[in-house]
Amino acid sequence: TLIVTVVVSCLFVFGPVLSAQTSQSDARLKEALKRFPEADTNEDGVLTMREAKLFRSSRRGNQATPSAGRKTTDGEKRIYKTIGDVELPLYIYRPSKHRSTDKAPAIVFFFGGGWRTGEPKQFAGQCSYLANRGMVAITVDYRVSSRHPVKIEDCVEDAKSAMRWVRSHAGELGIDPNRIASGGGSAGGHLAACVGMVDSLNSDTDDRDVSSKPDAM
Repeated sequence: TLIVTVVVSCLFVFGPVLSAQTSQSDARLKEALKRFPEADTNEDGVLTMREAKLFRSSRRGNQATPSAGRKTTDGEKRIYKTIGDVELPLYIYRPSKHRSTDKAPAIVFFFGGGWRTGEPKQFAGQCSYLANRGMVAITVDYRVSSRHPVKIEDCVEDAKSAMRWVRSHAGELGIDPNRIASGGGSAGGHLAACVGMVDSLNSDTDDRDVSSKPDAM
C-alpha cells in the first residue's frame, strides 16, 4: 500500500518573537492570523509561533499571485472541468521516458489555503520529486472563495471531478487506474480525504460510473 504523507504550511511576514507567544498575546501574530488564516494549520483559532515559522518558510519566495494569467507550475497543463467560463486545470509530472503504455502509480495533490486561497504550485516540488521516483504526480487547481463564489461543498465537488478525470484518462497518461493516491495539505488534506470518504457532493457533469475514490491517501 502506498502511503504518502505531506505537511504543508504557508506565508508569515513578521519578525521573530518568543516561541511561547501566540496570537492571543502577541499583536503581530494576531494581525498575521487575520491576514493569513490558512497559517492556523490545526484550525483552532490560535496562531502559534511554530505555525507562523512553518508558514513563512514553506512559502518564502513563492507568494501567491493574482489568478489571472499567473504561472502556476511547470507540469503539463490539462483542463479537467469547465464550469461556465471557468476552466479548471491540473498539472501532470511524469517520470523520465514515461510512456502512455506504462502502468505507473499516481498521486493527485490538492493545495491548502482554508478553501479561500492557494495555488497548485504548492505541490510542484513534491510532484517533481515523486515523478523522479517513478510516479505520475498531479497537482490540481480547484475553485476557492477568494476567486470564485463557492462554498466548501463546491471545493469537494471539484476534487472529486479531478480524481475521476485522472482515472478515466489513466490509459493515455500511463497510469494504473487501481493505484491512484490522493494527498494534500490543510484544506487540501481535507479534500484528499473527502474524495475517498464522502459519497455525496458530486458534480452534475461527472461520470458517476468512474470512481473518485483513491486507492491510498
